[in-house]
Amino acid sequence: MKKPSTLSIVLTLTACFAAGEIWILFFQNKENTLLIESLGGQVSKSILFIIANIVVFYLLTRINKGIQRGNSDNLLDTFNYATTGIFQSSPDGKFLVVNPMMASIFGYSSPDEMLNAINDISKQIHISIENRNQFTEILNKYGKVEKFEAKNLRKDGSIIWTSTNARAVQDKKSGKILYYEGF
Repeated sequence: MKKPSTLSIVLTLTACFAAGEIWILFFQNKENTLLIESLGGQVSKSILFIIANIVVFYLLTRINKGIQRGNSDNLLDTFNYATTGIFQSSPDGKFLVVNPMMASIFGYSSPDEMLNAINDISKQIHISIENRNQFTEILNKYGKVEKFEAKNLRKDGSIIWTSTNARAVQDKKSGKILYYEGF
């Protein structure tokens, strides 16, 4: 189950507090009290209070989902329109995700084309298998690598120099490396 965000908790508590304050103000008015008493007294007050809180909770939930959807759209835009190549790759040498700039840097027309074409990063991207091994050894030992400079191969076979920052993403329980991600 997904852990609620701090924003959603604050919004919910604020709404409950506001609903309670409105409720108190509404029933301090003698005219409104007479109306409620004629509807059945305390039971009617309780039912109206519950309905009011359900409506407020529903509205807050809708607003919070909209905010979260907006945040995920912003992150996706950042990934897709970044001016640097971003990737995730498996420890066995396959790209899991690349952004459009990463594909472009290596001469591919789209991320899908690059993902489908590259089956072994150590042979198809790194100029030598030793280069890929050095990169992954640093990641496995220290959990990250910064400014790893290397010669790499583009789709057309031309050689480019890259400088990569990456980290190893591990399973929290076992410590096993799940994938590498970087730019």
